[in-house]
Amino acid sequence: MISNTFENNLAKGALVKSTNGKNEMSMIDNNYQTYFTTNGTDSTTTIDIILPVERTFNVLSLQENINIGQRVEHFVFEYLDKNGNWT
Repeated sequence: MISNTFENNLAKGALVKSTNGKNEMSMIDNNYQTYFTTNGTDSTTTIDIILPVERTFNVLSLQENINIGQRVEHFVFEYLDKNGNWT
């Protein structure tokens, strides 16, 4: 069931940008050997995933690479709706 849910990467072809980090594209490359991290000890960042086309989905998978230590305190997901509002 999990494999079927995530077999199609809806972020494929997206542009990924962050306010503080490196290797942004590794977040959507389907490779567990690559990962995004923030620069230095500052773990604060905003990440924008700009999809190539409008997508509808009801599940989002966010994971932290704990091999480099726990750095994430919480995630917040927001999207830009059709009226230009962040929800």
